[in-house]
Amino acid sequence: MQNTHLILAKKILNTMSALNVKEFNQMYANRSKDELIQFMIETIDGLLEEEIQYGISRLCKEQKLVNFGGFRKLCESAGVWQSPIEAWEDVLNYEKNIIHKIQLVTYEVMERVKTIHNQEYLYIARSTFTDLYAKAVEKQRSSYSYPEYWERPVNSKKSISIDTSHNRVSMPDKVREDLAAILKKSCR
Repeated sequence: MQNTHLILAKKILNTMSALNVKEFNQMYANRSKDELIQFMIETIDGLLEEEIQYGISRLCKEQKLVNFGGFRKLCESAGVWQSPIEAWEDVLNYEKNIIHKIQLVTYEVMERVKTIHNQEYLYIARSTFTDLYAKAVEKQRSSYSYPEYWERPVNSKKSISIDTSHNRVSMPDKVREDLAAILKKSCR
C-alpha cells in the first residue's frame, strides 16, 4: 500500500503544481520535494484509491489551489463513507422504520450510543453519535475497507407448538384440538 500511496502522492503533487504553477511554488517554496511527498502520503492515508481518483478529478475543476487538507476533503466527498450528519439521519430513519439498511459502522455506533445514554435520541445523543461515528470511520479507513451494510432482520412469525407429551392434567382431546386451532389462528 505504501508504494501505491507514493505513486499517488507524486501524481497528486504533479497535478497540483501543473494546474497552479505560480501559486504552488509560492505556497511550498520552502519545502523539499521529499517533504511534500511525505505530507501528501500522510494526507491520503486511509483513503481508498477510488476516493483519491475522485479527489484528483475534482482538483482539476478547482479554480484555486487547495491545500493538503482541502485535497483530502475533495477525496472524502466521493461519497464512499457517509458524513457523521448523514449517518445520524440514517439512524433516525432506521429507528422510525423508514429504512431497513444502514452502513454497519453506523449500526454499531448507534447501538453503542444507546447503551451509553439508555434513552431516546436527544441532542446529546446526536453529539455523542457524530463524535463516535467519526472515530469509527477513521478506524475503518485505516484498514482501507469499503463500508459494509447492516440490514434489519426480517421478523418471521413464530409458530406455537403444543407439546402434549407432558400433560400434567388430562385434557379432553376435543378441548386440546380447539385450543390448538385458536392458538394457530392467533399466530397468523
